[in-house]
Amino acid sequence: MDFESRVLPELRSTLAQFPGFQLEENLELSRSYLSNLPTKKSVDVRTTSRMIPSVAGEILVKIYEPAQRTGAKLPAMLWIHGGGYVMGHPDMDDSLCERICAGS
Repeated sequence: MDFESRVLPELRSTLAQFPGFQLEENLELSRSYLSNLPTKKSVDVRTTSRMIPSVAGEILVKIYEPAQRTGAKLPAMLWIHGGGYVMGHPDMDDSLCERICAGS
């Protein structure tokens, strides 16, 4: 069974317009599809970026918290960017993580 046959019939015309990712043929082109996504920073969320040590060197960690945070304890959530070390950057998830933070 091929991929397209598993897509809902009403969505197949939209799928046909998407060029798809050709990772082996042209990695830079595939990455460019994701690099120009618009983002608008939330005024209600403060984002802090830090580099922390790991066994493989330093890794980027981003902390999202209410801009007007008090000393009260808050819930926490771990979000892992799903780029597989090939596509995108954690900054691409800022809007989603800000919405989760603001909604919590």
